[in-house]
Amino acid sequence: MYFQGQFQYAICIDFVTTCWDHRNFSQADAIDRQEIIEFPAVLLNLQSHVIEADFHTFVRPTEEPKLSEFCKDYTGISQDDVNNAPLLQEAIRKFHQWIESFRFEKGIVLMDDATRKQNTVFITWTDFDLGIYLPTECGRKNVKYPSYFNKWIDLREYYSLWTGIDRVISFQFALKMIGLQFFGRPHSGEDDARNLARLVCKMSRAGIELLINSDEFKISS
Repeated sequence: MYFQGQFQYAICIDFVTTCWDHRNFSQADAIDRQEIIEFPAVLLNLQSHVIEADFHTFVRPTEEPKLSEFCKDYTGISQDDVNNAPLLQEAIRKFHQWIESFRFEKGIVLMDDATRKQNTVFITWTDFDLGIYLPTECGRKNVKYPSYFNKWIDLREYYSLWTGIDRVISFQFALKMIGLQFFGRPHSGEDDARNLARLVCKMSRAGIELLINSDEFKISS
């Protein structure tokens, strides 16, 4: 079955950030301190339901370079993984190069390609990744990022409408409730991105039409 919508490709993203035991920090305080330490993405063909490429890099935190024990246990990311990883600005540059490598090969068109109709969309689970984590950290560190990050699909909103299940749920629980087993390690960004792509395919086969439902203006208002 072909995807019910206007897009040919989806780029599924799930960042992993520094984190601490929530008994010691409120969520608001944590957001102001969090830095992206894993930057994964998968390129999903929405017609064939095949993951055609993936991107992955760890990212070196600079504001609090030492990971908490809670963070290492929760994410499976070690201190060695991030110590020699690229900084956020370099990680974004590498990601941009990864996208650019498909511009001609696959005909990918993102939202900032003003002369052509967009056929590729970013998909996340909640608005945190592209609505809070990335722009907040880039703002603190004066890092520029491509304008194509400014619009995306928050899949959790569509999932809630589709299933009637309250939107305040974990991603693993969301998969379980519709009969999908989580593959890999929970809270691994790379595995989360691949499982997010599997959920997109499941919803596609169910005939769910996904349109952009989140942008920078929604988050900032």
